[in-house]
Amino acid sequence: MLSCATIRTTTVPQSGEELSRQDIHLQIRYTFPQEALRLLRQSGFEVMHTYGGWKKEPLTSASPEMIFICRKAG
Repeated sequence: MLSCATIRTTTVPQSGEELSRQDIHLQIRYTFPQEALRLLRQSGFEVMHTYGGWKKEPLTSASPEMIFICRKAG
């Protein structure tokens, strides 16, 4: 499991005064395509399309990303 932390701040451009701060902590666990499909179906989703990238490339073992287009079944 991978842990990530992001800090997002909003500041006033002229003075640099901080208006807001948001700390975001994520736990990321990578999955294989077959596991992702199983988890989506178990959660009640119908998988419409799968892609290996945002340009709708086929999902292969060399794909840099996994994109699933789903809709809630039922």
